[in-house]
Amino acid sequence: YGLQKRAGAADTYLRRALNRVYADGLSLLDQGDEEGAAAAFEHTLELFPRHPLALVRLGEIARKNDRQEEAASFFEKATPANPNHSEGFVRLGSLHAEMGRDSEAAAAYRRAIELNANAYDAYVGLAEVLSRTGNWAGAVAEYGKALLVNPESAVAKAGLERARKQL
Repeated sequence: YGLQKRAGAADTYLRRALNRVYADGLSLLDQGDEEGAAAAFEHTLELFPRHPLALVRLGEIARKNDRQEEAASFFEKATPANPNHSEGFVRLGSLHAEMGRDSEAAAAYRRAIELNANAYDAYVGLAEVLSRTGNWAGAVAEYGKALLVNPESAVAKAGLERARKQL
């Protein structure tokens, strides 16, 4: 995000502080302290307003607490903050799918796949959206791609079988 390319003493200090605060947030999240984790991720954003992973984690916390619009806002901010990172697009696609926004979900999943050909969750998510909208041939194709990434996936195998029956 640009900060890692700068080499001044103040930049090094800021990078260390940023990494420490973000790591504290992850630790608190692992301990189940969502409120403390959210505060740490918000502090991370005070230090670096476009930190994509802090935005994603805040979105996950909001989503878990049924604050879908707030979660969508965080995920939408995370994607331009790091447009080459597929995780934000997968999370955004999943949230849009939960909210019944199929075209937005499909677009987010497709962008994740463009960025990461091994984005298993994006293939499965896209296949589920395509199934829900009646595009069974598309769903078969996406479930097949998911199985190329994860050949043992029971979810993708079951989805592929279900979609094939609809053809």
